[in-house]
Amino acid sequence: IYREENMKILHSTKKYLSTEIIYECFESGKQLSVDKQVCGNGFSHGFLNLDIRLNKKNILIFPNRGAIMSKHDDYKAKGYKYKNKIKFFYKGSTDIDFNNADVLCFVADSLIYRKDSISNIVLDIDKVLCDESHATEQQSYDFREVLVDFDAKVKEMFYAPETSITKVTASPRLFSNTDIFIENALIKEQIIYKSSNRIDTINRINADVRKKENIIVFTNSSSIIYNLRNYKNEVKANFKIGAGLMISICELVKVIDTPDSNLVICSSRGFEGWDDFREGVKVYFFEDRGRDEECFYISNLYQAINRARLGAIYIEYCRRE
Repeated sequence: IYREENMKILHSTKKYLSTEIIYECFESGKQLSVDKQVCGNGFSHGFLNLDIRLNKKNILIFPNRGAIMSKHDDYKAKGYKYKNKIKFFYKGSTDIDFNNADVLCFVADSLIYRKDSISNIVLDIDKVLCDESHATEQQSYDFREVLVDFDAKVKEMFYAPETSITKVTASPRLFSNTDIFIENALIKEQIIYKSSNRIDTINRINADVRKKENIIVFTNSSSIIYNLRNYKNEVKANFKIGAGLMISICELVKVIDTPDSNLVICSSRGFEGWDDFREGVKVYFFEDRGRDEECFYISNLYQAINRARLGAIYIEYCRRE
């Protein structure tokens, strides 16, 4: 782990980060960067439950729609876990104004598009959290031009002198500036088996499916998913994939999207932003360095395999050069 000379080190000894540690990641009038080191240790959930100063609001920014929808679904189903009133803003949400809420949650794009509306409440904002900041940075280079120079845009929007802005990730990009490092005592060793023969890996997955194992397959390849079909030319799974990939799969096989299936299939849309609390999960991650749409950052691999929140019993990284 690379540590900068003036980096602040915080020590966590529990599975989930304490409120005290989260508070230490914010400093009035400053924009800070946090490496939380571990996925799923409750930073965003803890932030949503911080005490809010009188007549103030907090802002939580998610990198993509899938992540904010997952948090919104949890809030609707288990509102009793949250001490604050929360509103969510993304394509498809029903919240339209900022009234009667302690915390406002945005997809990064939606935040930029609502810049004028936010300017009306900017003096009321206490803390701003940019969650999974690595994803915002990566996608600004790839296909989301609105996110270019996102840190500067956020700082410009939330200019009040006492507002604190923090961005957090468990997988910062190489040479990214880090102000605070959270050192976690409870870290489990993860063994990743690397393979290169896709046919052998697919055969292992299909054997696991027949044995009713709990499986997550991460891939952007329609041919990989096609080869997971059964004798009826069906792929029965819990799909967490983008619309474009779904269309191309439906042209090849009959898709049966089953939320309670033991097989979960994720494209890059599902590399982060959701949790799998099943026990005994096996994870398979496919990459093809010869195809742009199947090339990923190492942080994508790290984020993906950690969707299995109780830990994966087997992880295979099938990489074709």
